[in-house]
Amino acid sequence: MPLTNTTIRDNINNQEYWNATHKMELEHGYSHVHRARYEIIHNNLRNSDTICDFGCGHGEWIYHEAKRRPFAKYTGIDFSPLAINKAKEIMPHFEWVVGSSFPNEQYDVVLLQHVIEHFDDPEKILMEAVEHTKRMLIVVIPLYDDWREHPRIYTLENCRELILDLKEYGKVMGVHLPTADMRDEENDRDFEEFIIMLEKH
Repeated sequence: MPLTNTTIRDNINNQEYWNATHKMELEHGYSHVHRARYEIIHNNLRNSDTICDFGCGHGEWIYHEAKRRPFAKYTGIDFSPLAINKAKEIMPHFEWVVGSSFPNEQYDVVLLQHVIEHFDDPEKILMEAVEHTKRMLIVVIPLYDDWREHPRIYTLENCRELILDLKEYGKVMGVHLPTADMRDEENDRDFEEFIIMLEKH
């Protein structure tokens, strides 16, 4: 089901913008902030055979997770053709899709890392993710982050509201990664993130 009622801001969240962003990330790499998050996600995946990373960029999370969980079938979806092409070059044995909607199938785990804040209607992408999740949905949200490509800024309060909204679908847990643990010294920037994990009924 495509996100026909969900728009990405044309002036910033377009393919040209994200192609340039992923090119920069490929050149400069990621910080320890991402590695701390990846560890939490890895520890909560358990025995998952099919995993979809929606908004995967050039597949950096899949690249690292596949080393530790090589038996799983991974699907990466991203808006940027440049990012998906790079992922295909590095990991041709996984499935890579250019787009902003899910294929017509379900996955044991669906992962959204720094995705919903880019949409004007994040509730729609969350509900689509729930529909395509068999077992677990993991959503990583930056807190108090007013970067210009974010139509919506999230706080602890509205993350807790999301947890309440998701409870009808299963057991939900929230993990707050505070500034003290997420300082990005390389970019002289504080990070706070909130991880929502939904285990479906």
